[in-house]
Amino acid sequence: MINDSIRKYYTDYYRNALGLPGYECNVQNRLYEDDNSKQLIVSKLSFICGQIPSGGKVLIVGGGTGAELVAFHSLGFEAWMIEPDKEAVKVARQKSVVNNIADKYVIDGVAELIPFKNSYFDLIWSFTVLEHVQDYDLSLREICRVMRPGAWGCLFFPDYRCIYESHYKMYMPLFLPKWVAGLFLRLKGRDPKFFLKNTNKINHQKFIRTAMDLPIDTFRHYQPVGIEWKSGRTLMMSLAYFMKMYLDIEYSLSYFIKRK
Repeated sequence: MINDSIRKYYTDYYRNALGLPGYECNVQNRLYEDDNSKQLIVSKLSFICGQIPSGGKVLIVGGGTGAELVAFHSLGFEAWMIEPDKEAVKVARQKSVVNNIADKYVIDGVAELIPFKNSYFDLIWSFTVLEHVQDYDLSLREICRVMRPGAWGCLFFPDYRCIYESHYKMYMPLFLPKWVAGLFLRLKGRDPKFFLKNTNKINHQKFIRTAMDLPIDTFRHYQPVGIEWKSGRTLMMSLAYFMKMYLDIEYSLSYFIKRK
């Protein structure tokens, strides 16, 4: 039953909203999202090993269909997720039942108004979410507010100065005005509604400008350059490699933040 719900949700997302060719593969991969999320979480937390107390309180900002919620609970943390997409919340609640996670840990809400008291969490986790919030300045302030002194955050989001759109999984001129990127999607036969309505074009510079006004230390985690980048098999890949290596612009940004 849960797999049917996951298939339905992500078929609507990948096929209907994004129009991905071969969307079936993406949907199939989502059936393993709990395990995949756990691997990513373990990998990232290894960089701050020993900094998060055993059984610590975790807030997942933008919990989606609950993969990270299941993963954190399986690792022994007390984790909550907040998610505004009501259909995703329904799937997450189904997962919580299957995995014996109390319903209170799945919250229908937004990052701009986190329903917790100040200094409550030991860890904040947000994976490709801040590019979708209505107000990322307010969202970051709220994230900071609910972090206890010494708490850590793991934040991941695209840099919308780059030339690769990770949702549509295609090269496009994201550094140009939003309407130009929308027109580009139209010319490629893709529906731009999701991009125009649900992205705010956050980037490294905008994030740092906001972070500088908050009581946090910010650490950027650079991803290693893989063989696929070095090979430069296509013109667009070569351009993306140049932007990453010489302009410090890459499509996927990764940060650790620590509350002062």
